Amino acid sequence: MTVDGMQVGADDSVKALSKDEVGPSWYQKKEYELPFKSGKEIRVDPGVNTIFDAVTQAEDGDVLVLGEGKYSEEKIIKVEKVLSIEGASPDLVTILPQRSALFEISDNGALALQRVTLAGTDAPDAAGNTLIRTKKWGMLTNYRFTMDNVKVVDVDINHSFHFFSAGARSFATHFSVTNSHFETISGNVFAFNKEKDDLGIYNVEVLNISNNVFENVSGALALIYRGGTDESTFGPKVTLSDNTLTKVGHGKRNKRKASIFLHGVQKTNIRNNKFDSSAKVRIEHTVGEPQTTLSQNSFSNTDKPSIIDFLTAKDGCQCQ
Repeated sequence: MTVDGMQVGADDSVKALSKDEVGPSWYQKKEYELPFKSGKEIRVDPGVNTIFDAVTQAEDGDVLVLGEGKYSEEKIIKVEKVLSIEGASPDLVTILPQRSALFEISDNGALALQRVTLAGTDAPDAAGNTLIRTKKWGMLTNYRFTMDNVKVVDVDINHSFHFFSAGARSFATHFSVTNSHFETISGNVFAFNKEKDDLGIYNVEVLNISNNVFENVSGALALIYRGGTDESTFGPKVTLSDNTLTKVGHGKRNKRKASIFLHGVQKTNIRNNKFDSSAKVRIEHTVGEPQTTLSQNSFSNTDKPSIIDFLTAKDGCQCQ
């Protein structure tokens, strides 16, 4: 490159090396983050436990392609590998769990969902069900989750029926939900709030919720908790953009009284969302140098957002 008549930078002949070009040939280089859809396609027919059976046979990177119809799952599907599950359209493919959870992401697991409907109609009539969860305690590896163009309906057979709940000591490096529709949920949609011992750990690094519709949700759309005063982390980083919330967060069991509750989040970008008849956005600054941006949001019959800066508050953070 020439700048002001001087040659600067590396020569054009210098190229980046691939992993295979470095180190001894006999040493196998590990792929630390296997891409979704890097394996083979597996066709799955509708029926009882057909997804469970297909997941058992699948390998890392495989894609389960669901045929048109209904899928009744009588077992909790444990995700212990990198998997993608997709249908042709949410109107053509419906998955109905009959246990307290549909998917459980465990060690070495990562999950991508696309173009299906998840319905809680056949779930057990019990409080505290969850459509998707991680191991309840002590995951040894991080995980990823992506979801695009999915319908989530009738998650209300009993109270506190959540869509996604992260367990203690679980950590999502990347969690993204886009172009999806959530309707009638008696619990929370995304709960990343299990690290209550305030040691500076948290359940998600990057959270992206964009271009979705949320209707009639008793709990919160998002609960993110990063406690403690340790400043050695850069997250959580949260983006919520171009979403529509209608009647979200007013359930009597929503202790935070918020549609979105962010505690200790380091980077927040909430932009171009529409809030209608929903609980307010509640943000608490507790550690580090948090960067919070709220822009171009509309609030109809919804209280304005609340930002509490415990970093400058006289009495400090009264964490709950």
